[in-house]
Amino acid sequence: MTLWSRTGSRAGQMAQQDELRRRVERIRSRMDAAGLKARQLSRMAGVGYNTGGNIVSGRTKNPGLKNIMKLEEALDRHLGTSGLLPEEPPLRHVNGHGEPTNVNQLPYRGLPMCGRVEAGSYRPRVEFDDARVYVDFPRDDKWPTARQWAFEVSGDSMDLAGIYPGGNVRVVSIEDTGRSIDPGDIIVVERATDGGQLVELSVKEVEIMSDGSYRLRPRSSNPTHEAFLLPRQADADDATTVRAIGHVTAYFKVF
Repeated sequence: MTLWSRTGSRAGQMAQQDELRRRVERIRSRMDAAGLKARQLSRMAGVGYNTGGNIVSGRTKNPGLKNIMKLEEALDRHLGTSGLLPEEPPLRHVNGHGEPTNVNQLPYRGLPMCGRVEAGSYRPRVEFDDARVYVDFPRDDKWPTARQWAFEVSGDSMDLAGIYPGGNVRVVSIEDTGRSIDPGDIIVVERATDGGQLVELSVKEVEIMSDGSYRLRPRSSNPTHEAFLLPRQADADDATTVRAIGHVTAYFKVF
């Protein structure tokens, strides 16, 4: 199942630079929304004050993915722990240029951005329905009443399926659609630990085993990613619980 196709190498490099600039703009808008200064975020991210300040201000033309991810992860930790905004501001929407606007002034809200899918990375639980940042990408009109979300892709666990880091996936709630999970489906899966307080969200392809169980496997050029099973029913004694969140129905980038 391929949701996206590769571009040529030069075009791919240009797209990567555009994506890095977009991510910096998103960091800046999230900082503004949370009332954070560049110095504060740099300290939380463990990067130098000058480095962080230059990235956020746009003075650095080639900020580098590693430092951008450090800033993003620091924001995720901060917002996941303290909530997005204590004063409950208007809902915010990110347009095609990465610029936040007031959702109440828009004809539709698009998809709520609910965080990042990244295999092997556990973060504080965030309720999807509390998302207050929206991305300008249409809902799947096959499921008009189902909850739908956008997640940013981090990591290469599904690159052979055309789902690359830096892009986004549109996800439709399995609970709301009642749609079955079939072989070849690509879904977002939640693995929770620490009593459900820490969760890992990842994208996996479904494989049906001979005993009827679901095996969730990566489609990656990186052999370090591993498959795991989706239990038929939750066991209260398990330290880690696994559940399917929704079907991936599109992969997209916002420029």
